[in-house]
Amino acid sequence: MPFSRLSFVAAFVVGLVASGAAAQEGAPLVFVNDDTQVSALSFEAVDGSLTLDPASLELQVATTAPTFFEKAPWRYLSPGAPPPHPLNPIELQKDVVRLQRYYERNGFPRSLVDYTVDLDTARNAAGVTFQIAEGPPLVLEGVEFGKPSAPPVTESLMPELREEWLDYVETLGLQTGERLTEFSLVSLQNRTRQWLRTRSYAWADVSYERFIDSTGLAATVRLKVSPGPPTTYGEIVIERVDSTAQANITDNVILRELPFRPGDPFDAGDLAVGQREIFGLGVFQLATVDVEPQSPPYDSTATIIVRVREAPLRVLRAFGGYFTEGGVTGRLEATHRNAFGGARNATATIEARTGILDQSNVVDGLYDYRASLALRQPYVGYRALSYTLTPAVRSRNDEIERSVSASLTNTLLFTRSTLQTAAVNASFQNRRVDPFGTATNGFFDLRNILQGDSTLAVTTTAVGVDVTAGFVDNPLQPRSGVILRPSARVATPLATDYQYARGALSASAFYPFGDRTGLTAKGTVGAFSTYGGTTLSNPIAYVLLRDQYFYGGGATDVRGWAVTQLGPKVINFRIADVLGSRGEVTRQDTTVTGYAGIGGTRKLFGSVQLNLPFFLGPQWGSNVFVDAGMISAAADFDLDEAFGASQATEDLEDILRNEGGLRVATGAGLQYLTPIGFVGFALGVKLNPSYFDLRNPEQIFCGPTDARGAVPDDSGALFCDAGFADAARNGQAFDFEGVAPSKGFFGLIPQARRLQLQITFGQSF
Repeated sequence: MPFSRLSFVAAFVVGLVASGAAAQEGAPLVFVNDDTQVSALSFEAVDGSLTLDPASLELQVATTAPTFFEKAPWRYLSPGAPPPHPLNPIELQKDVVRLQRYYERNGFPRSLVDYTVDLDTARNAAGVTFQIAEGPPLVLEGVEFGKPSAPPVTESLMPELREEWLDYVETLGLQTGERLTEFSLVSLQNRTRQWLRTRSYAWADVSYERFIDSTGLAATVRLKVSPGPPTTYGEIVIERVDSTAQANITDNVILRELPFRPGDPFDAGDLAVGQREIFGLGVFQLATVDVEPQSPPYDSTATIIVRVREAPLRVLRAFGGYFTEGGVTGRLEATHRNAFGGARNATATIEARTGILDQSNVVDGLYDYRASLALRQPYVGYRALSYTLTPAVRSRNDEIERSVSASLTNTLLFTRSTLQTAAVNASFQNRRVDPFGTATNGFFDLRNILQGDSTLAVTTTAVGVDVTAGFVDNPLQPRSGVILRPSARVATPLATDYQYARGALSASAFYPFGDRTGLTAKGTVGAFSTYGGTTLSNPIAYVLLRDQYFYGGGATDVRGWAVTQLGPKVINFRIADVLGSRGEVTRQDTTVTGYAGIGGTRKLFGSVQLNLPFFLGPQWGSNVFVDAGMISAAADFDLDEAFGASQATEDLEDILRNEGGLRVATGAGLQYLTPIGFVGFALGVKLNPSYFDLRNPEQIFCGPTDARGAVPDDSGALFCDAGFADAARNGQAFDFEGVAPSKGFFGLIPQARRLQLQITFGQSF
C-alpha cells in the first residue's frame, strides 16, 4: 500500500519500537533501511494532466531511479557496479520543497506537492511517486512603463523613434492573459532592453516590478526604462588572450570582419554579427565583442573590446558511422587554419563509403572513395563574401557503374547568418567509366554500344546557385520556423559533352506544441532537363548524367523505401561464363543482386512528422510520420535490344513505366542520445507499393525456386531457366502475376517487403 510523507515520518518513529515482519510488497515503511533503493520514480497530477514536462521535473529533485539501460538485461555485461539510488527520507522532504518552488517560478503560486512510497521488502526497493496539484496559474494582466506620475518614455527617445516605440508597446499587449513565469519576466525585460540597444542606446537599463492583485492569480508588470544617451562607436581595442602568436593574424584581418566603424550609430546586433564573423575565420577558439563598461553619467561614445584566443593551427578530425544505404562510412579531415596567412585555411578530406554491411548487395562490392583539398579565402572585398577552390578525385563502384573522376570547383559564398547563405559555383569535371569492370549488365550494358572501347570519358562544365534561407529559433536544433533551400545548376556549352539544366526547392517547417512535442514538415520539388541535342534515350548519356537525377527513399526521404529504391528501378543482374578444365565455356551463370534505382527527371516529396517524448527518459525521443514521394522516369527504354522482342519484354516495359507515380509510407521511429551521438531507428511501411517493391527480383528474372533446374555436380546451384530472362530469350510470354509477393522472417510475415527499417548512428572525435 502507498504511504504519504506524513505516514513516512510516523513509520520511522514506530520503527524504533517495532519488530520485523514477513517480506511483502507494500510493506510498512518501518522496514526501510540504509540499503533501500529507489526502483522507480514518477510524477502524477492529482487532477487533470501535468503542465510541466516530467523530464524537467526529474531534473529538480535529488531522488533518482535506475535508467532504462541500468535495468536492461545486458547491464551485467557492463564493467563496474551500477550507481546506487538510495531512498533518503530527508531528501524526499527537500524534493517536495524544490518542486513547489519550481512550480512557483513557472507561474503556479498555489501548487501543492506530496509523495507516496510503495515498498517491496523482498527486494528492499521502493517506488516513489510525487503527487502534484498544480492549482490555477498566475496570469499577466497588463504591462506598465514607469510610475503613473513619471514622464513617458517617449520623451527620453529621439523623435524619429517615438512612433516605433509606441508600436512596440502595442505588441506587448498580445502577451496579456498568458501564464506569468520568472522566465517570461526576464524575457520581457531583455526584449525591451534589446529594443533600445539596437537603436543607438548602448547604456539602456530596464528593471521590473510585479504587482499581484488580491486574488493572487493576476499580476501587472511595471517596467522601469532608462534609455540613457544615444551612442556611437568609439575606439575599438583588440585584446589577445593567451596568444602564442603562431597564427600571426594581424589587427586588420580582425577589424575587417566587424560590420561597424568608429563614429557609426551603436547597434547591439552588430556586436553579435562581428563576433560570429571573427569566429568564422576558423583561427580562433574564443572570440567576443563587447562594450567596455562605464559608470553613470554615461558618455555618448562606446569603446568596443574585441577579445580573441588563437586555436591550434593544425587540426585532425575523424568521423565514422553506419548507414543502411552505404554500410560503414568514415571521413578524415586535416586542416591548417592559417596555411597562407591572412586567415586563409586549407582542409584535406578523405571520405570512404566502404560497403561493409551494406544492404545493396552490389557485385564485386560497393565502394565510393573521395579525396579533396579545399583552399578558402575568407574575405573577398567584403566580410560576408568568401571564396573556396576545391580540387577533388573520386573512385566508385555501385549498381550502375565503375568509374573514376577528377573535378575542380570554384565557390563564391555569401553568408548573412548560420542559415542564411547564397553560393555561386562553377565546376569542371572529367569522368571515365569502365564498362567492362562495372558490376552489372543487361539493362545498362555499355559494352556492346562502345564497340570495343575500353573506357568512356566525359567532360562537364557547369555553373550553379545554392541558397539557404532559414528563419528558425535555434539553427542547431530548430523547433520553430522555416528553412528554404532553392538550387539551380546548368551545364555550359563550353567544354561540355552533355548539356543539362537542373532546379530544386526544398523546404522544412517546424512547429512546437510543447517543450518536447512538435510537428516537422518537409517537402521537395525538382526538375531536370537536357538541351542542345542531348537526349536521355541514349543509354550512355543516361548513365553519365545520373548524378544530376533525382532519387527517392532512405532515412531522410520516404522512409518506407531504401535509398534510391522509390520510383524507377531495374533488376540488377550479371551473367558470367563458367569455364571448364580446358578453358572452354561450359555454361553461363546469372547472378541477381537486387534492384538498382535509376532515378528520374522530376521529383515531388513531402513528409509530416509528429515528434514526441519517450517514457524511458529525456535522452529518448519518438516520432510518427507519413511520407510521400514521386520520381518520374527519365526515359522510356526499349528493352528489345537487351532481351529480344517478345511478349515478356513488352510486359516488363509496362511494369517499368508503372514504377513511378505517387508512393506513400507511414511509420514510427525512436532515437537515443548517446555519449557518441544519436542512434536512430525508423520502421516505414509502404502503403501503395509497386510490383517490384513486393517481389524478389531473382524470382522475377530467373523464376521461382521450385521451378528452376538444378546445376549438375554443383550442390545447391540453380539454372536461371524459369523466369523472365528465359521467356524473353525464347520469344515467349511470362506470367509476372504468378510471382507471389515475398514473405519474411522464415516465411512467417506475408508481404514482408512492405516494411523498411532505417538505422542511422555516428560519432565524432
